[in-house]
Amino acid sequence: MKKLVFILTVMLVSCPTIISAQQSPIDGVRNTISNVLRSVNTNIASISPAKAANEIKKNWNTIAGRNGSLTIGPRPLDTSRETGTVYGQTKRTFIVTPRDTKDVEIKLNKIDGKAETIVYISEISRNYSSDKLLETYVFRNSSRPENKTFLLKNVTGQTLVVEIKNKSVGNKFQYQIIATGKGSTSTSNTTASSGSTKGVGSVRTTSSTSSNGSTARPTVPLSPAKECTATLDYKSGTVYAGGPKKIKVTPTANSVEVIIKKTDGKAQTVANIYVAGSQKKVLTFPNGRNAPMTLRYTVPNTRNKEVRVDIVNQSVANKFSYQAWIKGGSTTTMGGEITGSILPQTKKTVETKASCTQKNQVVLERTSGNARATVRFWKKLTNGSWEAIRDKDFTFETNDANKQVIKINTSKELKIEVKNISVGNNFKYKLDVMPI
Repeated sequence: MKKLVFILTVMLVSCPTIISAQQSPIDGVRNTISNVLRSVNTNIASISPAKAANEIKKNWNTIAGRNGSLTIGPRPLDTSRETGTVYGQTKRTFIVTPRDTKDVEIKLNKIDGKAETIVYISEISRNYSSDKLLETYVFRNSSRPENKTFLLKNVTGQTLVVEIKNKSVGNKFQYQIIATGKGSTSTSNTTASSGSTKGVGSVRTTSSTSSNGSTARPTVPLSPAKECTATLDYKSGTVYAGGPKKIKVTPTANSVEVIIKKTDGKAQTVANIYVAGSQKKVLTFPNGRNAPMTLRYTVPNTRNKEVRVDIVNQSVANKFSYQAWIKGGSTTTMGGEITGSILPQTKKTVETKASCTQKNQVVLERTSGNARATVRFWKKLTNGSWEAIRDKDFTFETNDANKQVIKINTSKELKIEVKNISVGNNFKYKLDVMPI
C-alpha cells in the first residue's frame, strides 16, 4: 500500500534571498534542519513515519526560533495534500522526512498565478553535513495550470528538501503538493555488460541508476572520422595601403590549397602564407595589371596547425580587389574542436558546416565536475530554417560517462545547444562534430 510521506512546511521571509554561484539553493535551511535532526534522540530512519514527523515537529521551533525566518506557522502538519501561494521574490521550502520506502514521488501542481517559478529538490546527507541537488524544474511565465511529477529513486532513509522559488516581482504561484512513498525497501542496483564492436575495439556499456532516478546513457563507440575535401574558409574584398587582410584556419588535413584570385585593381600585392607562425610561401601579384589573375599554392604539413594568409597591398594609391579560398581535407564540420565553460542556468549554442557524408557524430565531453546539462539538436533546411531533431535530445546526467557520442543521420548544417541546468556548478566541455 502506498505510504504518504510527511511534509513539514517552512515559509521563508518575504524578502529576496541572494544565492552565490557556489551555494546550494538550500544552504539557508540546511544548518537548521541539521540541528533539528541531531536533536532527535533516536534514529529517525528506524522509527515509524508518524513518530519521525512528531519528533521533528517537536524540536523544530525550539531551534529555528519562534519568530525566525524558518519558524513553522500555525498550519497543521499532517499527511494531507498541502496547498499554498508563493508571492513574488519569496520562496517556500518543504522538508520530506526519511522513509522506509525505496522511492518517493512528489506531485507539484500549479493551480493559479503566472509567475516564473523554479523548483529545486535536494537530498541531505545522512550526517546532515552536505546536500546534493537531485532535480531542477522551471514553471514558465504563464497563467495556464501545469502539473509536474518527480520520481526520486533509491532514497530510503534520506531527508529530502523541496524549494519553490518565485522569480517574479509582482506575480504569484499558487500550488498543491504531495509526497508519496513508493516501493519496498531496496538497495540500488548497478548492472554492467561488455561487448565489442568490430573495427572499433572493446566497448563497455554500463547502466546504473543515480539518486535522481536517472539511468546512465549507454556508451556509444567513437567511429573513425572521414576526411572531406571542403572549403575551409573563403573571403572577398578590397585591400588598400592601410593594412593587410587576413584569413586563418586550423585544418585537420596534412595539406591545404591556398587560392587567391585578383578581381580588380592594379596595386602590387603579395599574399604571405604562414604555418604555425612560420612563413612558407609568398604569392606576388605585379603592379599595373587590371586583368583578373589567379595564383595557387599547396601548403604541406598543416595538420592541426594554424594556416594564415596575409594579403598585403604594397602600393600607395592603388587598390587590390580579390577572392580567396583555403581548401583541403577536414575531419570536422566545426572548424576544429571547441572548449569552454557554461555557467549555471545558461547555455552555449554552436552551428556547424555541412558534411560531405550522410552521417555525423557529435562528441561532447564533460571535462570537469559533474554538472548536469540538457543537449538539443537542429538541422538546417534548404529554406534556411531550423528543424528540431527531437529523438537525439538528451540530458547529460551526473552519472553518465564524461564523453558522450551522438550519431545523427544528415549531411545538413547542425545547430547544437548545451544548457547547464545545475545550480552551483559550471559545465566545462569539449565539443566537436565529425563526418563518419
